Amino acid sequence: MPASAAPSRWSLLLFLLGTGVRAEELAALEWRDLDLTLCSARIRSRDQGGGAKGNKPRNVYFHRDVAKALRAWLAIHPTPSETAPVFCALSGTRAGEHLTRGGLLVLVQRVGEAAGVTRVTVHAFRHTFATDYLVQTSDLVALQELLGHESIEMSRRYARYADVDLARKARIFSPLARP
Repeated sequence: MPASAAPSRWSLLLFLLGTGVRAEELAALEWRDLDLTLCSARIRSRDQGGGAKGNKPRNVYFHRDVAKALRAWLAIHPTPSETAPVFCALSGTRAGEHLTRGGLLVLVQRVGEAAGVTRVTVHAFRHTFATDYLVQTSDLVALQELLGHESIEMSRRYARYADVDLARKARIFSPLARP
């Protein structure tokens, strides 16, 4: 494994977990799409060369630790241009080019296996992001926007996993719980 692989994988995994983007969206991400100061990324539509499903661009936002990991990756892997891929193949015939969806899936599986985690997928990161977001905020409308879902019903599927927290929230936020 090249020395630069670890920061690349770390920033890639943090980005997946911190944004909930789809595999195609991450694979199409270019440095021009990122604002590391505002901790945001533009997910371009497919007709703009991006990977947004339904051809609907959107912004996603991430924690400053994700931006820090991306800066570390950029420091050891300077980009030739703004249109260079954020996450690229590090070896083989596609070295330096955009990761393919398949390449991303293999990379995530290998990292999972190395960590002793079975059945890890890119969608598992999206699922974790969505469920955690709902547990913390209960805001389906914002989640719909962040995930790029066409309808609220798509986002509602994640709510059943967050329902575990409903009883606690009902007690905390009940009008009767106020002093």
